[in-house]
Amino acid sequence: MSAPQHSTVALGEVRLALRPDLAFTLQQYGGHRCYVIEDATNSRFYRIGLPEYKFISLLDGQTSLRAALQLTANALGPDAFSEEDAAAICKWLVHCQLARPTAPGDAGQLLDAARTAARRRRSSWLNPLIMKLPLVDPDPWLSRLAPRLAWLTGGHVLSLGLLLVFVAGHQAVTHLERIASASRDVLAPHNWLYLALSWLLLKLIHEASHALVCKRYGGQVREAGLVLIALAPICYVDVTSAWRWPSKWQRIHVSAAGMLADLAVGGLAVLLFCHVDHPLVAQHARNVMVAATVTTLLFNANPLMRFDGYYILADVLEIPNLYPLGQEYVRYLGRRYLLGVPAVLPRWPWRTALIIKTYAVASCGWRLLVTVGLILVAEAMFYGAGIVLAVIGAIAWFGLPALRLASYLFKDHGREPPRLGRLALVAGGGGLAILLTLQLAPWPLAVEAPAVVAFAPLTTLRAASPGFVHRLHVAPGDIVQAGQVLILLSNPRLEAELAELELAVQQSELRSRVYRQQEQIAAAQAEDEARHALEVKRRERSNQVAELTIRSPVDGQVLQADLQSLTGTYVAEGTELLSIGDEQQKELVLSVAQADGELFASQRGKPVDVWLHATPAARLAASLEKISPRATTVLARPALGAMAGGPLPVRPRRDRQTGTEEAWELVEPRLSGAVPLPPERAQLVRAGQRATVKLRIRRGNLGEGLYQIWESWLRGRLASSRGA
Repeated sequence: MSAPQHSTVALGEVRLALRPDLAFTLQQYGGHRCYVIEDATNSRFYRIGLPEYKFISLLDGQTSLRAALQLTANALGPDAFSEEDAAAICKWLVHCQLARPTAPGDAGQLLDAARTAARRRRSSWLNPLIMKLPLVDPDPWLSRLAPRLAWLTGGHVLSLGLLLVFVAGHQAVTHLERIASASRDVLAPHNWLYLALSWLLLKLIHEASHALVCKRYGGQVREAGLVLIALAPICYVDVTSAWRWPSKWQRIHVSAAGMLADLAVGGLAVLLFCHVDHPLVAQHARNVMVAATVTTLLFNANPLMRFDGYYILADVLEIPNLYPLGQEYVRYLGRRYLLGVPAVLPRWPWRTALIIKTYAVASCGWRLLVTVGLILVAEAMFYGAGIVLAVIGAIAWFGLPALRLASYLFKDHGREPPRLGRLALVAGGGGLAILLTLQLAPWPLAVEAPAVVAFAPLTTLRAASPGFVHRLHVAPGDIVQAGQVLILLSNPRLEAELAELELAVQQSELRSRVYRQQEQIAAAQAEDEARHALEVKRRERSNQVAELTIRSPVDGQVLQADLQSLTGTYVAEGTELLSIGDEQQKELVLSVAQADGELFASQRGKPVDVWLHATPAARLAASLEKISPRATTVLARPALGAMAGGPLPVRPRRDRQTGTEEAWELVEPRLSGAVPLPPERAQLVRAGQRATVKLRIRRGNLGEGLYQIWESWLRGRLASSRGA
């Protein structure tokens, strides 16, 4: 038998006292009997096995750990655990604030565990990117409301909700192109406030659903508040009391209630969007659709984050503490293979071990991705303040763990010190492997330019003469031919002036004949000159009256969306009335960064790759026809600007004389170009649809590709900051 470890001997005479407010409930979970520890003060629950419960129940503050272990061994026989296991349980109890040392003895390690836990709790408040703010205890209100709203949590409403989701899914597939087109501008600045309100409304419904289902099964909702993720508020309610229930299906119902409510509200929004034409209703329905689907799929339903999907997965698999077990496996890998410290894992069944190991790797990768993403989001959203938030968040998530690792490496570990040489070798080998991957892995280097589909040409008709819109002969979408009458304008003043001029010309002709009959030649010549001036004016007025009839100069399709609103209105000379375009004649208008101008110019007349947004089978090949020689801040098409949800940063354009803001201009000058679309492809895309034109340069390596992405992103961020 091996000699006991030093840590075990040191802890042998320590006495622990469990907190008197803890509650223990026997439960069947995963095919085994276990106990649930309820920490009502902190709204936390823990599951432990029967041997662990037998040992923990003896910790009354009077019995030493050695004595409690001996009594446990006598009671359990072959099922008793080792002294090392007992030491780990004691550290865990102190770490979770479930027990505290009370008797003399060397309890330094337990106190170190308590101090470490306290430091980690304090450090969580130092991270401004994720902050939890408890606000109220809603349980008294819910206890009064739950009986009246119990019907909302019943099977009939659940069935109707699922039916609604099914019908909405069918409608979404049917109207997929319209939904995709409308969702392009959901992140436009003018929509941020409405999107945020939709988000908050959905979160309130989501958390209220959790709370009502929890109350349905007799649970308690002790706390409600906000979690700020990158300063974006997300509501939460504490329904951890569901963990004491013996039925996993009740717990799953509580966890899934919020997502089911999101999907039902999102389904209703889909139906409204597809069948109600009011623009304001369509805008809000679109916001609710996006907020419901994105948050549900990326966060709530994602089992790799400790939200609803995680708890559902843990209950379905019947593996309690799946996330902590995964973290334990990651620490085991680090201790054994990185630091060379002896470490062992619990004896899990092979199926359980496979699930835990797979989940550990996937959740760590996802957490790293989310962490970096939140830092980038904070920097992008709040500019200078965002940089400060990003730095603090990086320190909290990466700096503090690095400091804890350094502290662990250089303190005394007795007989089991970490092997620093092994750490340096593994870290150096890993770094070398990364460098080789960046250098040797192929990467197709390319430059990109945002583009938008436009008619080529787009014929815009304007009022050549002022007047009132008297009659419309076409409607939006009508196919017209050259010379066809489109709009009739009415201008009584011009018509009266024309009649007066015609009468004046006739009278002048009579006077001229009379003068000639009377042989007053000088008077007749003077009258002829006056009549010539009148005839010039008459022709001008006649042309203006003729221009009151608006005719189509080309064959094409009427594009103006709000044409009917012009009826009866007065339009000044030069007012835009409608546009005509040919569905078979379209082109891509692209905006090219100055740094990429020479590359695009060298490809003039050569094929480029075009990726159309929100279109199935979106890739096509076309030829770059032209590229402007000079850069300008003029926005080629409004759809490319950030104010319309496009990728290019813009700023208000100021009139130099008046100082007033007029339209928008690019923050940095850019080149413009055109890519004609074949007629068969032009009919399949919409004017205003966004696209990306890619120009492949050569095959490079992964490092160059990542650097190119980073440089492009940084250039865009700097441009956005200057335009803000």
